[in-house]
Amino acid sequence: MLEFINRILHGRISSKIVTPIEIGRFGEYRALEYLRRVKKFRIICRNWKYRHGEIDLVAWDNDVLVFIEVRTRRKSALVSGFYTVGYRKKNVLRRTCQAYMNGLRRPPNHFRFDIVEVNYGKENDFSVSHFENIDLFSKYYYPN
Repeated sequence: MLEFINRILHGRISSKIVTPIEIGRFGEYRALEYLRRVKKFRIICRNWKYRHGEIDLVAWDNDVLVFIEVRTRRKSALVSGFYTVGYRKKNVLRRTCQAYMNGLRRPPNHFRFDIVEVNYGKENDFSVSHFENIDLFSKYYYPN
């Protein structure tokens, strides 16, 4: 495990990572660092769970509450991580985000759903793409 953490901290991902969980952790860590350092988001929590759903990251982008789904894929993958968030996954994410907002004392005035895609290749070869304001909620939805 220590070797895996060192590889994450130094931006290296290699064939020694064998489990999807480790690849997912690598992607979440890279997405978190990108959002903090480049986009200046304030991260509130990671891996927030509700029933059968999970929100990878919850953050503030100025005064907007942002729910973030992280997708980690090989650079050679045929389908982009953005397109792997289908109808079923969006339904689960919608319910999970609503549950999160229902637990807040004061619901936010503005919120959105983003997808961050981390593509990795050999050793230090990875890239991060950020897709903002993905359609997840009805335009008439307002948290209670």
